[in-house]
Amino acid sequence: MRERKGKLLRFASGAASAQLISAASIPFLTYIYEPALLGIFFILDAYCDILSSGSTLAIDKAIYVNRSAARERAIIKASVFCVLIVSGLAGLLLPGLAGYAILNPELQGIILAVAAAVLVAGRGLFSIFQAIALKSGKFARVIMAENARASILLSGRIGFGVMGLGFSGLVISALLGAWGAVFVVGWGHLRRAIGITATTSITGTRATIRKYRDYLIYEGSSQFVRQLPGRALVILVGGLYSPTAAGAYSVGLLLCYRPTEVLVRSIVEIGRSEIAADLRASNSSAAATKARGIVVQAGLLACVVSPLLAIVLFFFSPYIFPEAWQRVGGLVLFSSFLSAMLLAARPLQVVFSLYQSQGKALMLDVLVTLAAFCGMTFAWATGFSLEVACLTAGAAMALILVYFIIVALRIAATQRPN
Repeated sequence: MRERKGKLLRFASGAASAQLISAASIPFLTYIYEPALLGIFFILDAYCDILSSGSTLAIDKAIYVNRSAARERAIIKASVFCVLIVSGLAGLLLPGLAGYAILNPELQGIILAVAAAVLVAGRGLFSIFQAIALKSGKFARVIMAENARASILLSGRIGFGVMGLGFSGLVISALLGAWGAVFVVGWGHLRRAIGITATTSITGTRATIRKYRDYLIYEGSSQFVRQLPGRALVILVGGLYSPTAAGAYSVGLLLCYRPTEVLVRSIVEIGRSEIAADLRASNSSAAATKARGIVVQAGLLACVVSPLLAIVLFFFSPYIFPEAWQRVGGLVLFSSFLSAMLLAARPLQVVFSLYQSQGKALMLDVLVTLAAFCGMTFAWATGFSLEVACLTAGAAMALILVYFIIVALRIAATQRPN
């Protein structure tokens, strides 16, 4: 227990530094960029984040429970293959989103499509290398990569903004940050991954995908859907209200949701690694205890930290942001409950994944997404403000989560993975 707390503390403090770097840049960005311009970029960033989060089709999650080195090589090959396919689709599908919300005169057509594909590829590869590092217990490598990404984003957004590059500078910063993190976390594994990808046969890749088809069918779909309540809400806000509102909403998420996410993810990722180790060792009782622990600890942490940060930001926002950004404080206060519910779902998804209940994970993600979308759309259709829409979406999500918390705890106590 003491060793676990030590790892948790080191991982949380290291990962928190990356989010502190990111959060520290936000006040500067509000003095450089207008709300509408940042809103347009955050809509594009949300689009890429949604696709990159599921770009491996969850095949990389099999790395955590895999016992064979040969099979791990096949999993890496299959994961890289999926990332390349999804990245290409990201570029092809972008014009549809551009027509909806992110038309911008600085980057159009093929340039923006290629940038989106490269950004999705970088974030997808990071997920693969992160899984390898976490399974091996190399938490410091992941922390170093996240800090590198945050530092590059900070310097790039401010530097390119001062140079007057505007939207183009924001896109370039995102690309540099994503691929910088890939090289840091994947250092020592890049050559191995390239060799595996080049030498493993297509037949072997197909066999790997068939073996882990439950991950692909259920959790792969779930990976895309899982980002929708948090990231696609940025796109929805931009469409229902305005890019300016999307900018304020996104800044609020960066300052309140993201720091809380670091703490929750620290508990979840370390818990995932330890539960997977217990399951590989057939120590089901220890795995069940740790599964209950991450559900309770992560849920309580989200429900306490997110509202506290929102209250602090609400009172200090008049002194932090320029006049055009004063709406951020009120939005964060009303969306803090929504943020807490988004984070409370994280440990449930991990439990379902490790116990190979991918169908329930997908059902959770679909129902939570529908609840958030319906709550926000209903508030908009009835003429309520964005602040009330965020509160309504959070309340709808809470009703769904209560049922799935009970289901996850029951599965951890009674079910044995294959």
